[in-house]
Amino acid sequence: MTTVCGLFTASDGVRKFEASPNFRSVYDLENDYELVKFGFRLLAQVLFGGKTVSLVKNAYDKRYEERKDIIEAKFKLTEELAKQNDPNAKYIDD
Repeated sequence: MTTVCGLFTASDGVRKFEASPNFRSVYDLENDYELVKFGFRLLAQVLFGGKTVSLVKNAYDKRYEERKDIIEAKFKLTEELAKQNDPNAKYIDD
């Protein structure tokens, strides 16, 4: 019974994610059948590599531009944290 409830919970989460404007702006899916095919292609891409999931034309570039400030801030923070945690940092001049 727990598995069935977990499956429905996961399904509801996927449904909400799939209905979100950000998802719809990147992936072009018409119906539930397309969503299932997308899920299989995405799984194959993650497990085996390759490019099995196609994006809406220019969606990646548009999304990057929308989130550019956030992406750059995260990258900068990651660099700073790496420097702070580097035991050899005291030996390196910037």
